[in-house]
This record gives sequence, C-alpha cells and structure tokens, in this order.
Amino acid sequence: MHRIEGQWVSASFEQTFLSGFRPALEASLARELARIAREDPSAAVRRRAIEALKLAQPGPWREGVEGTLREALGDPDPEVRRAVAEHFAAVPAREVATTAGRWGFASVRWLVEELWEEPETLRRVAGYFRQQEFRGQLGALTGNPGSPYLPTPSVEDLPWVAATLARIEPGARDPRLAPLVELLNL
Repeated sequence: MHRIEGQWVSASFEQTFLSGFRPALEASLARELARIAREDPSAAVRRRAIEALKLAQPGPWREGVEGTLREALGDPDPEVRRAVAEHFAAVPAREVATTAGRWGFASVRWLVEELWEEPETLRRVAGYFRQQEFRGQLGALTGNPGSPYLPTPSVEDLPWVAATLARIEPGARDPRLAPLVELLNL
C-alpha cells in the first residue's frame, strides 16, 4: 500500500497502472506522484512513481511535473535516473515539440552531464529524440505543425562541446560518442 494525496492506495491500483492501461491523470495526482518520485526514502518506490507517470495518458499534467522530474535526474540511484530519462524519452512527439522549445540547448547539456556515466541510457534517449525529430519532419511535410527538433549549440556553447568531446579518449570505442554526436547536432 502507498499513501497518495492522504489516502492509502492498494497494490492492485498500482498494478492497474503498470499493466498497460493508460489512465488519464488529474494534475493533483500527477503532482503527488512526482513528489513521491523526488522525496520517498525508497528508491524502488521513487522509480515506480516515475514509471506510473510514464505510462499515464498524455495531458496538461505533464507541464506541472516536468521540473520535479528533472530534479530526479540527479537521484543517487541509477535505476531512478534511468526511469526519469525513459519518462522523458516516452513523451509523445507533440509534447516533445513543446518541451524541445522550452528546454533549448542548455537542457541538452544538462541531460548529457546527468547521463554521462550511463552511456546506454544516453544512447536510447538520443535515438528517441532523433526518431521524434524525423517523424516531426515527415509531419511538417504533410502540413502538421509543431515538428520536434534538437536545438543546436550556439557559439557560446562551443567551449563546452569541445571540452565534452575531449573527455573521450581519442581512438577509443566509447559508447558515448555516437549519442553525443546526435544530441549535439554535430
């Protein structure tokens, strides 16, 4: 049993969330799940709260929890960080278009730094963003507005880009190189 919004919620309710059913969330429940994801002492509970948010139907509640979930990317538990990265990777294309515009390149930098020690997660997130960008470009060709895109670095970002690439040993088969090239639009 978990306590959500002052009420105990049974494991069967939680199982419903995780069984493939995509419930529509009210903003208050989404905020409470995000709070649990950030504050609960159990890493397993934090991760499950993030997974519940990831599986819920898209809706306006996402904007209300985005900042809290970004904080969870700094969680000490790698499984929680992975769940958060997968949550952002699972955001539908239309929402990615809105989120990419809000984040800008500073957030790409932040994402790279947060996932630096997790190259496989970095690779999956980069692949997802590229896939959504490609789908958005196809949608734009058919007249659908709001195509997602990865922001490009500005002149001010170039020292960070150079320093980040320098962290990879020349000639090494580092699994971070390909996702970096994708995320940094190189």
